Amino acid sequence: MTIKVSFYQSGNVASKANFNENNQLHSENDEPARIDYCDNGEHTLYNEYWYSEGKMTRNGAPAMRAYNSRGKLIEEVFYQNNMIHNENGPAVVDHDPHAVQYWLNDERLTKENWQNEIDPIKFAKIKEELKRLSKLIEGDYCPGTYVESMLNDIMKDIISILPELTTAKESKS
Repeated sequence: MTIKVSFYQSGNVASKANFNENNQLHSENDEPARIDYCDNGEHTLYNEYWYSEGKMTRNGAPAMRAYNSRGKLIEEVFYQNNMIHNENGPAVVDHDPHAVQYWLNDERLTKENWQNEIDPIKFAKIKEELKRLSKLIEGDYCPGTYVESMLNDIMKDIISILPELTTAKESKS
């Protein structure tokens, strides 16, 4: 990893960025790949960005966070492979005033349209988990082994997806 630091004319740090061996912005250990600071003499955080091999992306968390000049979090944006995208909720969250936007694959959707797009994705994930489950059961399942632990993990994954779908269906009725 190479760290590059840029400075304002005042001498204050403007940004810090981490680059991989291919000179691409890259996050490690879920730390931001790039951090921008305000030129207010107080080293106040302004923006944070997460990248993977040059693409703005972060799994399960926002890949961009914006702060005001006092360091208060004002906006979070979820990205996957350089596209605004979140399958688990709003992709853009404005904190002041509070507002949300739903996006999939760089396309802004209403909450209802987002939910209609997400349901098949969630069902596909459940189907994949059930396939994994049946393969384990057909194999050398023996209580108390690592297979039992894997089965429990798969069932937890399935159970965590089901309430989202049930809640969404109930809210449509």
